[in-house]
Amino acid sequence: MSIEEKSAELMKPLADYIGRFDLPKSIFKFPDHVALPAEDITGFSNLVKDLEPKSEQRVLTETDPRFVVAARLKGGLVVDRLGTVQWVEITESLPLEILSEAEAAHVEFYYPEFGEVRKLLDWRRIDYSIDQEPIPQIKITYNQHGDELRFTKMPIRAIVANGLKTDEFKLL
Repeated sequence: MSIEEKSAELMKPLADYIGRFDLPKSIFKFPDHVALPAEDITGFSNLVKDLEPKSEQRVLTETDPRFVVAARLKGGLVVDRLGTVQWVEITESLPLEILSEAEAAHVEFYYPEFGEVRKLLDWRRIDYSIDQEPIPQIKITYNQHGDELRFTKMPIRAIVANGLKTDEFKLL
């Protein structure tokens, strides 16, 4: 399955969720990236190979105990009617014995004003969680598969640039 096909699977339920809760487009102004977990090691390899001709830059990092590849795309990837992302993240799969549950995909938006997003979500009575580490994020599960809509205070391009400076990320 290609990056575009895997990404398209996320968009319909996300669009339905956004419509059901009447979330304003103003919080979706800055699409950041789409993160796609691979089903297995072969799927990870295939998705990374699919990225090669479509990307300007690919980086690899290890988030113990798995590998993650982030790629800046040449053209971009459409996120339903919300815009286009320039980055895709592919996560290596792990056996369920290691994970507490299957790894979820996510669509992430840059939005530095967490207070505004939280106020909106509270007003709409939408359940969410906040992670502070490694990067502050608001996470909302939007379907039965556990896929997430996320808001971050730091775009992936800044994370990659910092990771390259500190040798946490390696160019592919």
